[in-house]
Amino acid sequence: RGIQMGFQQLAIKEIKTIPVVMGERDLLKVANMMPGVQTVGEGSSGFNVRGSSSDQNLFLLNEIPVYNTGHLFGFFSAFNPDMISDFNLYKSNFPVEYGGRLASVFEFSSRKGNKKRFGARGAISPVTGSLLFEVPLVKDKASVIAGVRTTYSDWILDRLDDRELRESNASFNDLMTGIHIMPDNRSSLQIFGYMSNDRFNLAGNSNYRYSNSGASIQYDRQLPAGWKIDVAAVLSRYVNFQDDLTYVTQAYEHEYSLAHNEIKARLTGFQFADHTIVAGGNFILHNLDQGRYIPTSPWSFVTERDFGKEKGAEYALF
Repeated sequence: RGIQMGFQQLAIKEIKTIPVVMGERDLLKVANMMPGVQTVGEGSSGFNVRGSSSDQNLFLLNEIPVYNTGHLFGFFSAFNPDMISDFNLYKSNFPVEYGGRLASVFEFSSRKGNKKRFGARGAISPVTGSLLFEVPLVKDKASVIAGVRTTYSDWILDRLDDRELRESNASFNDLMTGIHIMPDNRSSLQIFGYMSNDRFNLAGNSNYRYSNSGASIQYDRQLPAGWKIDVAAVLSRYVNFQDDLTYVTQAYEHEYSLAHNEIKARLTGFQFADHTIVAGGNFILHNLDQGRYIPTSPWSFVTERDFGKEKGAEYALF
């Protein structure tokens, strides 16, 4: 089917054939069945690809890096299957624009929206509910699509025998929305936004929450002589918060965040028979706020600490 090694692709037609578990088609569970990919453990969203650790994988959603890909302890993926059109998995011989990736690259693309007529769909499962709609703004030229998903899984916890679990709660929600514009037959513009939130509380003593959010603007245009240019601007932010009130003398809270800001451009040409030439570059600005370790009780012996902030720049030509 092709000469590229360590590459697999899942298109929308194949996504529709994925078995439904708890009302969801989990794309990452399908990736786990591919050669060389193993899950970190049951109920976990991490992957070991060809023996590498789970933090060496890159997940991209319309060029937006997603740092935590699991919902509800890893039972659901952070990618709404109704909004995904296809995804590529690189397990070796990564394309040069991904730089020094060690394990794998999961590249997800969202649906563009119906440009001819209005459409909507909804679903209710034992633990989740979702809604998606797509609206043509200008027939055959512009459309908007949005998908939202949330959970009401606490009723399961209420029926467990363990008292601590009965007094606990867990929830998540995510939102994807995009506008796709085709001014002419040679160019397109896509504006995409993504946001997801997870919360977990254990017996009223420990709180844990994290969120992924991001936005991207992608523009591509066909140039003369078979060349094509792609330009993208990407913003991404990951926030993690946790506190522990189990023991009054050790009560604390800690929050940290990671921001990713990127500009990239790529030029692709088919000037020579049976060959493709790709060139481009990117610039990434990383902002890491390691947060503060704060006592949350007047009787806590925890010493307040500020872990500080860091910045880093990454740039490349290829």
